[in-house]
Amino acid sequence: MRHKPLTWLIAILASILLIGVGMSQMPQFDTGTAEARGEEFAQLTDKFNALKAKHEKLKAIWQAELLAQFVPTLADEPSAVKRQFLDFLRELGTPSAAALTEMLNDSSERVRRKAVDVLGAIGERERKAGRSTEAIAAGLAAALRDTSEKVRSEAIEELEDVHPTSPESVAIVVPALIESLHDSSERVRQKAIEALGEIGEDMQKAGRNTDAIAIGLAAALRDSAERVRREALNELEDVRPTSTESLAVVIPALIERRTVGSSRERSELLDVLGGIGEKLAEKGQPTATIRDALIASLTDNSSKVRTNAIEELSDMHDNSAETLAALKSALTDSSKSVRRAAQKAIQEIKKANQ
Repeated sequence: MRHKPLTWLIAILASILLIGVGMSQMPQFDTGTAEARGEEFAQLTDKFNALKAKHEKLKAIWQAELLAQFVPTLADEPSAVKRQFLDFLRELGTPSAAALTEMLNDSSERVRRKAVDVLGAIGERERKAGRSTEAIAAGLAAALRDTSEKVRSEAIEELEDVHPTSPESVAIVVPALIESLHDSSERVRQKAIEALGEIGEDMQKAGRNTDAIAIGLAAALRDSAERVRREALNELEDVRPTSTESLAVVIPALIERRTVGSSRERSELLDVLGGIGEKLAEKGQPTATIRDALIASLTDNSSKVRTNAIEELSDMHDNSAETLAALKSALTDSSKSVRRAAQKAIQEIKKANQ
């Protein structure tokens, strides 16, 4: 019979919850009343509230240390008891992060999956409240190395919900996600790319460097699975590289894969390549390498790809002799849609450069 250990566990958990209740339940002084009684009482109110805040912080630290030390005592307990403990940790919130991270080492996959789920739930809650999620993000990043594909996949999903954005959490999470691009599971690799894209977009909006993410996504263009490669293209289109360092890696990677995969993948690749070229052209920077790659795609066996190549050249407003010659040649293409696109591109390029 294991009823006694379970009862003992519940009693211990209840006592942890009650720690510091006396102080947290002490009444707040009413600001209006304090002002009415004079400046001295207002100062007393400020001192009391500062003392209460300090108490809450110390209580959270103490709880975190105690819970982390408590986890090893559950080693011989049934999985059901551990999951009950995880339900308790979910209610406790951030102070349970260290204990949850410890439980990611449990021998039971069900327990580890639930630990990841609870970490994500707490992290999302803390994020919405505007509080730090660094400890949560670090725990989820650690779970990306779990032996179970389900745990790794769940960890990435939770990271997307937690949405780590602070420099400290990003410094931990991004390298872990980039490492996951080599995961044996196609599903995990695809999810890692999605998470990198979301984080990259947030960082870009905040004006922060996204070179590591862009370079990681470019490496994923060589993945064995087309679904993964297309996801990398999709995220690269949103996290568009702009620095010299990232462009030096991303542009050659795109050109290298220009003839790989289905016509849909090749067409999507040209979207990304052309988008980069358009941005470079707007800044007056060299676009010859991208232009030549787009011109080369005018010989693709797919009319959709050829049409897309023409549209990207048009968006770049490239009026070089090479582009105009290629577009004039495309006026005799076997595809009506390609001929129309070429005619329209010539007109738009001439108009843009008048």
